[in-house]
Amino acid sequence: MYTVTLNVDFKGNDLKLNLYKPRKRGSKWQVLISTHGSLSAIKAYEIYKNRWAIEVAFKEMKQHMKLGKCQSRDFDAQIAYQTTSFMLYNYLSTFKNINCHQSIGLLFKDVKQSNIMPTVMQKFWLIVNDIAKKISRIFDIELDGILKIFMNNEDVTKIFNPDYFKLTTET
Repeated sequence: MYTVTLNVDFKGNDLKLNLYKPRKRGSKWQVLISTHGSLSAIKAYEIYKNRWAIEVAFKEMKQHMKLGKCQSRDFDAQIAYQTTSFMLYNYLSTFKNINCHQSIGLLFKDVKQSNIMPTVMQKFWLIVNDIAKKISRIFDIELDGILKIFMNNEDVTKIFNPDYFKLTTET
């Protein structure tokens, strides 16, 4: 990379103009302005490159991981949400660098589709299934037998009837 440094006085402020041009034929000059007089052109470029990577990371986290969208009023929940977003971004960017050549957005979409959170009802039925397995072990009856007993018992099926649950404002 070619570099040219110019010291400039602009309205009483000492500025340093760092001009950069890659050695590639046909590339254009780019400029960074710095107020730090002792900073070399290469060091200023490295700082800017790192800062730009951080800007891109924040943009991707805001766009794909809803960074800054936590609606909780609890400070601990806010910190947990932000920390989780940063951890997920670090995991996905590491995964991307090691395994594939695609954007964080596409990678996040793939991971999100493969790890969809179960709904409340799915969680409920998993708990019911777990209880039925434990009962079958306690009474030494096959799981299918326990499920048939549940399904054929009027008291049990009445509990799982949606009309059984009456939700009111007092509930």
